[in-house]
Amino acid sequence: MDVTIRNAVPADEAAVVRMWAAARARLAAEQIPQWQDAYPGAADFQTDLITGAGQVAVLATGEVVGYAALMPSPEPTYARIAGKWLTAGAYITIHRFVVSNQHLHHGIGQQFMTGVLARIQTAGTPAV
Repeated sequence: MDVTIRNAVPADEAAVVRMWAAARARLAAEQIPQWQDAYPGAADFQTDLITGAGQVAVLATGEVVGYAALMPSPEPTYARIAGKWLTAGAYITIHRFVVSNQHLHHGIGQQFMTGVLARIQTAGTPAV
C-alpha cells in the first residue's frame, strides 16, 4: 500500500481523533503512560490546522491512515537539553505521529515517516 502525504484539512478531523483514541488504548494496554489524558485531541488538531502543522497519510482510496504535526522551532520542550545540538539554527519537531490500527504492520508508518522527512528536507530545514 502506497501513501501520499498532504496537508490536513477540516474533513480529516474525525479520522485523526479516532486514530489517537485507538493509539491511546494501545499504549494503555502496554502500560505506557503517554497520551493517557485528553492529549492529543480535537483542540490539538484544530490548532495544527490553523498553524499549518498537520500532515496526513492517505491511501489511493482517499482513506486517511496517518497523522503527524510538523512544528517549527523553537520548541519550548527543547529550550534546555543535556549536551548540545548537533546543528545550529532552525529545526522541525514531529508531534502526534500516529497510524491507524487497521494499517499497523503494513509499512504505512515507515512510508509516512520517510515522506515527512523528505518534506522537511525539501523545505530546507536543517534538523529534525
